[in-house]
Amino acid sequence: MQIAAVHWFDRSRSAARRVSVATALCSVLLGACGLHTDGSGHGIRRQARGTSGSFRAPTRAGQSTAEAEQTDQVVSAWFAAEQAFNTAALTSDANQPDLVVTTVPPQLNWAQALLQQMRSAGEVARGAVEYGLPRVTNLDARDATVQSCVHDSEIVVLAASGQPVSGELGRVDFEVITSTMEATISGWKLLTQQVSLDQCD
Repeated sequence: MQIAAVHWFDRSRSAARRVSVATALCSVLLGACGLHTDGSGHGIRRQARGTSGSFRAPTRAGQSTAEAEQTDQVVSAWFAAEQAFNTAALTSDANQPDLVVTTVPPQLNWAQALLQQMRSAGEVARGAVEYGLPRVTNLDARDATVQSCVHDSEIVVLAASGQPVSGELGRVDFEVITSTMEATISGWKLLTQQVSLDQCD
């Protein structure tokens, strides 16, 4: 379930997709390296050919070492924010501590409001998210834009019955996530996020 589901909470309730925390949760593995969640909300690193190591964002030709390091920091913070939201959604916990560590208003306010609505409606999230290969499309000292094509298998269900809710939040889908990250004194944070359905290349 994305932190930004198009419209407000389900197309009748959808606007800012999966937020992360703790480490980093992911969505759709469409390339050689990505993160995959095991349904518990905890990110599992999955890389091509069984290699291991920390995640490195794809670099652009002519990118300096400093720029490459900053890009890695942005992507790591993005994964953390995504995981924080997805972890919180598993129990509809608007007070999940990692949310405030990885996300700032207005995205934080939206995410918490959505989680509160889910809790009131007796809904929780189930399933896994694969985040593909996020890329930083814009980067300066204060803001960065991250975009990724994800396969969102984390859906919203009724906690009592396990039945998916109607609308976008109850369906598995491919999504393009476009996020704005903000540089703060304590690192990069998720500021805003938009999700477009069925637009992956």
